[in-house]
This record gives sequence, structure tokens and C-alpha cells, in this order.
Amino acid sequence: MSVEMKDKIQALRQKHIVMNRPYLALIVMPLWACLIKNLVGMPDIAISVEWPVYKVGVFAILGAFMCLKLHRKWFSSDYKGNLLGRNTLYGLLLLLPSMIFVVLNLLGIKNMKETSFITILMSVIAGATPGVFEEVAFRGLAGSNFMRFFHDGKKIRIAAILTGVIFGGVHIVNLIKGAALSSTFTQVLYAIGLGILFAAVFFRTGTLWPTIIVHSLIDISHYVVHSSGVLSSETPTAQIIMLSAFAVVYAGWGLYLLRDSKVPEINAIWKDIWGSDYVEEGKPAPAE
Repeated sequence: MSVEMKDKIQALRQKHIVMNRPYLALIVMPLWACLIKNLVGMPDIAISVEWPVYKVGVFAILGAFMCLKLHRKWFSSDYKGNLLGRNTLYGLLLLLPSMIFVVLNLLGIKNMKETSFITILMSVIAGATPGVFEEVAFRGLAGSNFMRFFHDGKKIRIAAILTGVIFGGVHIVNLIKGAALSSTFTQVLYAIGLGILFAAVFFRTGTLWPTIIVHSLIDISHYVVHSSGVLSSETPTAQIIMLSAFAVVYAGWGLYLLRDSKVPEINAIWKDIWGSDYVEEGKPAPAE
């Protein structure tokens, strides 16, 4: 690539209307990821005709990782992306409280409706898809873009809350899929708390692997037992209270992980990841 072409790409990169506006990117980038996932995931539709429990799967997951690849290619060559292997074990340890629902889901395994190998395999794939795609869209794309610009504790915590709220809010679409109102409300609230925690762990570690693994395990354990990601029956009041309490605990734990004393460590991680695309505190954003 010629020097002139590199200069043109750099100029375009610096003026990008979405990438250089993190609040706008929080909305647009997940939608862009959804478009890519649906286009690449079209073969999943044909597979689901044969195995209805499959729903979405392998090709949609490939589409999600393609989004990360395109995202990384857009920036300079020293941007390391967010699939680094480092800090993965540490991130999993920080996420241990969220694993309780994997255990609770598996306790209901005796109530499984389908026990054939192929049905369980398709349920595993169907459960892994949101675990991968949602982490890529809300943390890997929108979340990492926040960390390019936000370097003080308050703004970092705001970024975690915003990504959690948007992540939880999209679960309202389950009403269209036939979910009960109380179940949808509970899932939205729980997802907000979990989303804040996932964002916090992502910001602390700089890698998506911990949240992808735990998110996938939560959804896989649910799909394997219930063969569906949608709860069509009303949620009992006691369960609403319990899940709401967990949402508060998860959000509180996530915000504690982003306390001011950890901000220098967080900034060091993301400055290393973003390289020359990192916007130093006090300097104008490229779009300005």
C-alpha cells in the first residue's frame, strides 16, 4: 500500500462519524454486527428447517468473529483487538458469582424434554450463539470503543452501565417471540445487572474470552434443559425477587471492580491494546 493511500485511510479513520463518537457507536455498532451476523448466518436458516431446535448457530458465530476482524482492520496496525489470551483466567475468577445460574439450570436437567445426542448438540450450538454474538456486539465493539476515549473512573463506570442497559433492553424482543411479560421483565432486569458485570470484567481484563465463556455456559445450560431460550410461562413472584436481587448484586460487584483505585491499571491495559489509536485524556477526539 502506498504512503498516499495510507494517509487517505488515516484521514477517513479520524473523521469516522460512528467510531469517533462512542455514544453513537453504542447504538450503531451492535446493529451493524447484527446485520453481518444475519448475512453470514443465512445457512443457519436452512439447517434449522431440519433441526428446529438449532435456530441460529455456527455461521452466526462466524459472523460475530468476522465483525471483530473487520473492526480490528479498521484501526492502525498496532491495535491488538480484544481476543487476547492474557487475563482470561483472572476474568473467569471475577465472573465466578455469575456461574450460579449455570448450576441452577443444570439442577433441572432431570426435567429435560429431549435427550437425544443431536438435540443436545443443537441446543449447545444454539446456546453458544448469543454468548458469542452478544459479547462481540456489546462489549467487543461498543465497549472497547468507549475505552479508547474514556479514562477516568466515572466515565468508565458510565460506559459499563450504558452497555448493560442497552444489552438488557434488547431482550424486550422476546415478547415478540412469545415470552410472558413477567418473564421478559425479569430477564431484562437480570440482563442489565449481568451486562454491567460483563462490561466491568471486560474493561478490567481487556479480553472478551472470560465473558464469552461464562455467557455461553449460562445460555447453553438453559437451552440444554429447556430446549428454548424463551420463557413462555409467567415467572413466579419469588423468582422475580430472587433474579432482581442477583441483578443488583452483579451490578454492584461490577461497579466495585471499576473503582477509582483500579483506573490506572485499566488505562494501562487499554492504552497497550489501542496503541496509537488511544485518545489521551485532555486531547480532542479525532472527530473534533
